[in-house]
Amino acid sequence: MRRSISAIMLAVVMSLLLANIAGQAIPATDALCFAHGVYNMQAISQGDNLYILWEHDTVANNGQGDHYILFKRSTDNGKTFGETTSLYHSSPLCTAYPHMAVEGSNVYVMWEGGDGNVLFKASNDDGTSFGSTIPLGKGILGSAGTAGYIADGGKVLASGNRAYVVWNDDQFDIILRKSDDGGKRFGDPVNISKNVAESINPRIAISSDDVYVVWLEDMECAFQSEPVCSSKALFAKSDDSGRSFGDPVPLDKLIGSSLSMPRLFSVAADGTMFISCGRKKTTISIFPQVATAARHLAAR
Repeated sequence: MRRSISAIMLAVVMSLLLANIAGQAIPATDALCFAHGVYNMQAISQGDNLYILWEHDTVANNGQGDHYILFKRSTDNGKTFGETTSLYHSSPLCTAYPHMAVEGSNVYVMWEGGDGNVLFKASNDDGTSFGSTIPLGKGILGSAGTAGYIADGGKVLASGNRAYVVWNDDQFDIILRKSDDGGKRFGDPVNISKNVAESINPRIAISSDDVYVVWLEDMECAFQSEPVCSSKALFAKSDDSGRSFGDPVPLDKLIGSSLSMPRLFSVAADGTMFISCGRKKTTISIFPQVATAARHLAAR
């Protein structure tokens, strides 16, 4: 009953938030209306600031359509909002799975562009303005089609003036790049998975100079194309702020039908990792250092 009440309250809050934003003279093509194709809405609050990010596809309106990644900011705890900012615009369905991270005055956004590149933008003034778009490398952040399932192929994380971006590239390796100057420049890409096997769905946590990454590795089923899928969870750690990583360490192995390919991968504040496989949810207690990093992030 408590869970149901919480779900209802969350739905009411989001409805009020959407109504508040939509009522503020947003152009019709940018309105937050689910019938117009709004996807992957995210909200992050920090102090009095509330940041909203979403995708909007207009193809349902005119048969042609455009695709946007849109951003909006409130500086008074959601009472009023500024203008809508378009961070990316392309032909229909040519962007995928944007992600946002916020710390201090820095707002970081990453997404997949229509050319298959992972793209990044940074604001260093609380979302008032954004710098130029930075291509980080090839990647697949959304679904890989009928040959596979990628629930969420990348993440961006903020730590002080650093920005960390991790994703699975078009060769299904787990790649990390880091910026030390607020997202203006990035270091060379680091291959974390170090394996010929196909890797997807990375997650990242940090604590001081330690960087932790967990992901899923496909072992035998070529992402659902075989009758029986077998995959495993892997973990790797960097103790030099992400410049290099140790060898991947296996955490757990999952075996099931093609419908049981892991789709959700998260690390809770108590250091517990959750993997959802179809209707089955597997819970794994992982290394103490991951728990420490997760608690550090949750407390921020």
